Amino acid sequence: MIHTARFTNFKLLRDVEVPLGRFRVVVGANGAGKSSILDGLHFLLQLAGGRSEVDRARALFQGPRDPGLLVSRPGRSEFSLSVAGDRFRLFRLTGLRREGEEGFLFKLCFHGNEADSGPVEYPLGSDDPLLADLYEKTVALHLASVVRLRLDATQLAADHYSEERSPRVEYDGAGLASVLQEMLGARDGRFEAIERDLAKVVPDARRIRSTRARIVRREKVRISIDGQESWSEQRREYTGSGFEVDWGKVGWVPAGHLSEGTLLALGVVTVLHHRPPALILLDDIDKALHPTAQRELVGLLKAVAQDRPELQVLATTHSPYVVDEMAPEDVLVCASVDGLSSSVSRLSEHPKWFQQRPYLQPGEFWSATGESWVAEGRG
Repeated sequence: MIHTARFTNFKLLRDVEVPLGRFRVVVGANGAGKSSILDGLHFLLQLAGGRSEVDRARALFQGPRDPGLLVSRPGRSEFSLSVAGDRFRLFRLTGLRREGEEGFLFKLCFHGNEADSGPVEYPLGSDDPLLADLYEKTVALHLASVVRLRLDATQLAADHYSEERSPRVEYDGAGLASVLQEMLGARDGRFEAIERDLAKVVPDARRIRSTRARIVRREKVRISIDGQESWSEQRREYTGSGFEVDWGKVGWVPAGHLSEGTLLALGVVTVLHHRPPALILLDDIDKALHPTAQRELVGLLKAVAQDRPELQVLATTHSPYVVDEMAPEDVLVCASVDGLSSSVSRLSEHPKWFQQRPYLQPGEFWSATGESWVAEGRG
């Protein structure tokens, strides 16, 4: 299990240490750095999946994720992302802007629990044979078993066609219909578990069924005429998957007519039961959910985390109802210090929490105190 994450010069996270646990939520104003914590963890842990993953990850920091946009500004030329856990001391990525050259030089560093050895650092993409040993260790620790979810109701409800032997729910929810069809056909109890868990969060959602869907795709095909090659766009039809939900007294409701909250809850519980990762990074856990449904979803995540000691969940929220369901030490308060950097503290570290805890729930206390105390040096 990962117990600490550290960010240096990554966006607003100039020097921030984040304590992780089984299930924790991050609160704070918009633009305070909550999603940056999730992004940084996701970027780093994608590099822990072995040589092929690292080779592909060279394309990770491109476009909107160009290091020049991620490094703290102004005036920073280096950033680092690192984690420490129960079974290892350090796994770190460092990005350094090379003087006089374009781009960044990336290095991976790993330090196991061995008392007689120190951290070992390798340039990303190095052919050093010891790098294979590094990948073997990180894979054994399941560090790359991470999923970043920013679920979108439109993608969750969409019909889907997959050529993969085992489809998956993508970060935005695409592929949910194919995953539900696969799990229904498996008849191993996971589909029924999804139905039960969804009903806990959304009581009117009784059953789920998979449907067949007509998927139309436009694909480019290479053609050759008299030795001249060109590309032609063709329209192809496939048989894909959709789904419906048996809704209270209404009957079967197509996915596209379900509420956003229902779709988001279904997406989360499906990820929990399909191929659950070791770490789930979830944006806006409260999004589009009634306060009662928010509490039920938090309770569900707590129960799943308790049953699966290998699972960790880190989520962002703006909801005091979610915070009310958490222990104050599991609520991480993120605040912008000066518009250029952020700071993070546990809600339980507020100097007045122990005085107020007999009278206020954590969410009430957070709503009353806000985040300025973090920026001001914890009161």
